[in-house]
Amino acid sequence: MPIKSEPLTVDGKRISVMSRHTKSDGQMPDPEISPEHYHEWWTELSPPASLVVAYFKRGSAWLEFT
Repeated sequence: MPIKSEPLTVDGKRISVMSRHTKSDGQMPDPEISPEHYHEWWTELSPPASLVVAYFKRGSAWLEFT
């Protein structure tokens, strides 16, 4: 499920692994994502901010990003 979708009981526990909840520019906070959309936020599983910026700004290939 996309993090912006309304949580449903059938979803189980929703865990965000995003370093920060931003719009597609990778910097501007996304007001559509709030703690009500997930149960836990595990930033330690997030990619480094530099990779996120590279993905959004420089158009890094998905295979390179992952």
